Amino acid sequence: MYRQSEKKLVKQQYLLHISARIGGNKVQTSVEDIMHMFQLVDEGCFQDKIPTFCSVNKSRVPLLADEMSDLASIWLQLSQLRQHVEELSSQLSTE
Repeated sequence: MYRQSEKKLVKQQYLLHISARIGGNKVQTSVEDIMHMFQLVDEGCFQDKIPTFCSVNKSRVPLLADEMSDLASIWLQLSQLRQHVEELSSQLSTE
């Protein structure tokens, strides 16, 4: 879903917000940081506000099972069509 350059950029941004982990407890501390993020989401009741998939480009989201792939394709095409109609509408409204 992500290109190598995108992963590198996210990792660099993430590392700016946490201290470097050095020593024997770095794995435990990293896990505690991750669990703390889940705790913040849980306590803030943000479960329904976070995405199921994160991708820079929707076309890179993994395909679903065969029985669901037609539906997923239809939804993607509908979403792209909706975006195109919105762009055309905004162009017409500015003229």
